[in-house]
Amino acid sequence: VDVRLMYGEDATYVKDSSGNIYKEITDEDGKYNFKNLKPGKYMLIFVFDNNSYSITQYKQSGVNEALNSDAILDKIKDEDKYISVGLTDNITITTKDIENIDIGLVENKILDLKLNKYVSQIEIQENKNTIVHQYNKSSLAKIELNSKTVDNTNLIIEYKIEIVNEGETGAYVQKVVDYLPEGLSFNASENEGWTQENGYLTNTSLENAIINSGETRTLTLVLNKKMTRNNFGTITNVAEIQEIYNENGLEDVDSIPGNKDEKEDDLSSADIIIGVKTGKIIIYISLTIVMFAIMSVGIYFIKKKVLEL
Repeated sequence: VDVRLMYGEDATYVKDSSGNIYKEITDEDGKYNFKNLKPGKYMLIFVFDNNSYSITQYKQSGVNEALNSDAILDKIKDEDKYISVGLTDNITITTKDIENIDIGLVENKILDLKLNKYVSQIEIQENKNTIVHQYNKSSLAKIELNSKTVDNTNLIIEYKIEIVNEGETGAYVQKVVDYLPEGLSFNASENEGWTQENGYLTNTSLENAIINSGETRTLTLVLNKKMTRNNFGTITNVAEIQEIYNENGLEDVDSIPGNKDEKEDDLSSADIIIGVKTGKIIIYISLTIVMFAIMSVGIYFIKKKVLEL
């Protein structure tokens, strides 16, 4: 563990004689030692591997003071980014040595959140008629529309977005984002918990609801499409987990929130293929009837010729 000193008065790092941050690395027994400190107020910062360890409870009741953890989890700016660290209260140094300023660490459980996106329903409003297609967790849906009436057709598309905790510890999903595709429109009155900003749709309704290991939370999103003769084709709609929080400062084991990486399991898409009704079956039946009529007439003429002979 990398242990650093910070002045308690102005929260700046203590520097060594070379102007570098004064820090010690714990030995194999977890011990460290700062020497020749001037009297004053200091804070200790413990920089550790957040992905592997978590801090134990601060000054837990019933634990020997020499073994208790004196640090809480906090974030500090380290160069150009913020990192999670263990941070103590102000420690006042006079003329006596101070011992047993400790941090308690335990090995982490795995944090792993997954997002699944599905089409659950498509409502086709065509003139005065309404047709509803329902789907069971489908990432690909297909519908066909009548080209003659398509200019008077509206689609109401319902998506389901599942957040699944596949890990070993609980987490909060602070924000989910839907990358609204071109051609679909959003109506806030149909979508409780969703807001539109910068061309994206965001949902923060799960930020205070912990998702424990093995649990699933589901969000619903409704979007609309006004059909024309020129906007048939495939609609791909993508959603992603954008922000997460864990009480131990853990990060997702296999995903980085909000980075739009299609290979990660915190991002998912659902496709809808909108095609044109061809009428092939009607044409086939019509041709069959016509051909049968022609054959019947031919047979009649043949029989007539034979009889005349």
